[in-house]
This record gives sequence, C-alpha cells and structure tokens, in this order.
Amino acid sequence: MATVAEHGSGRRPGQAMVALADRAPQAAAPADAGRHVTVVYTDIVGSTGLAARAGASYPSLLVRHRELIAGAVARRGGSYLSHAGDGTMAVFDRPDDALGAAVDAQRALGAEAWPAGLGIRVRMGVHAGEVHDVDGEPVGLAINQGARIMAVAHAGQVVVTDAVASAVAGAGEAVAGDGGPDLVLADAGHHDLRDHATPVRLRQVVADGLTVVLPGPRVAGEQAPCLSATALGEAC
Repeated sequence: MATVAEHGSGRRPGQAMVALADRAPQAAAPADAGRHVTVVYTDIVGSTGLAARAGASYPSLLVRHRELIAGAVARRGGSYLSHAGDGTMAVFDRPDDALGAAVDAQRALGAEAWPAGLGIRVRMGVHAGEVHDVDGEPVGLAINQGARIMAVAHAGQVVVTDAVASAVAGAGEAVAGDGGPDLVLADAGHHDLRDHATPVRLRQVVADGLTVVLPGPRVAGEQAPCLSATALGEAC
C-alpha cells in the first residue's frame, strides 16, 4: 500500500514507511484467552476444467454452490467466514454441528439440479482446535491444519480428524438428522500432512447421500480400509 501512496506524491521511495514509523505507537489490542472451535473447509474438485466447460455461466454456478454451503452452515448455527476462489471456510462452537453442516452441504450439492456436464463436486475437511480472535476472525494453527485435512479428501467426501471423531462419538443420529440413519466415521489410517507435527489419523464420514471413496484419502501413508455400504474395514 505504501508504494501506491508514493506515486504522484512527490515523496522519495521509502518516505511513506518512515512517516508511518514516526507516528505515535498504537496500543496493542489485548490478547483473548482463546476458544475451542471446529472448522469446516471446502473446495471444488476439478474447478479449472469446470470453469472451462461452463464459460460465462461459471460465476453463477460458483455463487449457487456458496449459497448451498452457507445455508447448511447457518442451519447448524455456524459462522460462514470466508470464501476464496472455489473454497469456503466456516467455524462452529460444537463439533457435531460442524460435522452435521458438512453432511448437509454435501447432500444439498448432490441433490442440486446442475446443468448437464456442469455438476459441482466438493471435498471437505473437518478439524477442531484452539483459535484466538484477531479483528473478529479466528486465527490459529487449527485453521491451517483444517485446510491441509480438506486437501486430501476426494470429491463428495468428508474427512475428519480424531479430535472431531472423539467429540461427536455417539452423536450420529443428531448429526445425520432427517437425511438417513446414523453416520459412521470409518477409519482411514494415519497420514503425514503439512502443518502437523505427527501423522494424523483420519476418518471418512459414511452416511446416506455422501460419496464413499475407495480406499480413502488421497495422500500416501498407512493403507486405509476399503469402505462400502455392506462391509466396512475390509482389506483393500
């Protein structure tokens, strides 16, 4: 921003930064105590090819996909914080609400009457951890980690960490809602992910209306079990 201000101002390069440094220091905002949240990240799979096929209609498809996700987030009491390109992020106070919103959003995206050949498929990751609020937005390692977890999922898949799975144990009926029977969090093995100090145990959400992917997340690591509607945990 300083570079823009310098053009046409008569100042030599760097003077704007010196002027800012000479100002009286602002009092630092007090640090908050932090809070535990569950974050849901989403990303459109194959968005470049989709944009090429859709042409001028791609922006409207993108907006509709955001509406469906934001609606699912709002119904479960979450905060839809941002979207960047073809991805979104939301945070929740309760992990079961976060997982429920992800399931609801996948079902809504799958049920949408997309134009022929232009269906939107989305990968999702759910993670829990501590954040601090900075200028009204959550900041913390859990935010970065959530994005890494989302990145390993397949189209139509929801992947969660043990932190989420442990917190929602026994809450399958509440999470699944009216869309089907209790969901299952099927073991998908341990995986080495960026921003994680140790291998992360991941679980795939198995529920009506969601894609069940064989053999599991896309990253190398411990072999995930095969997943199907009739046999969970069989060797791949």
